[in-house]
Amino acid sequence: MSREHYPIVFQFNGLEYRCIWYTDEKDGFLTQSSKLRTFRSEQEAVACCEEKNKQPADLEAIFLDIDLLRRELDQIEDTRTLDCYRFLTFWNMIGDAAYSLELPFYGDRKEMTPIYERIFYGTNPSALRKDGEYFTPTWTDVDLKVLQVVFRNGIQLLKSVL
Repeated sequence: MSREHYPIVFQFNGLEYRCIWYTDEKDGFLTQSSKLRTFRSEQEAVACCEEKNKQPADLEAIFLDIDLLRRELDQIEDTRTLDCYRFLTFWNMIGDAAYSLELPFYGDRKEMTPIYERIFYGTNPSALRKDGEYFTPTWTDVDLKVLQVVFRNGIQLLKSVL
């Protein structure tokens, strides 16, 4: 498998951070000086991807609105709902950033696997749905606290690497 590079934008605390995420045997981010490598513009990020990719690829930036996810998690104890796709993307991207910089991430702990799997199945991937089945995870109070800890730890990690 050859590495494919894609621009990603983190919207975080009202600011946008442009980075490069790659797919490989183990996914990760381009780094520089113990931080995620950031770019001033989308054009710079796309040009970097084009230079690194062996095959042409759709280089539309992945956009992760962490501010929106934070608002959702601030209300999760009342709503008991979670945008599983958005949270799974956050969890995966933070895990990939941690891997790239050899940092620990709470979400990578083995005991997090059952919650991670419920979030994954909550995205309802078409390959796993039969006859229109639709899975909506339910969350206990303990689950909600764990989701908040994963998010807070991910935010701390992201602050330290941008």
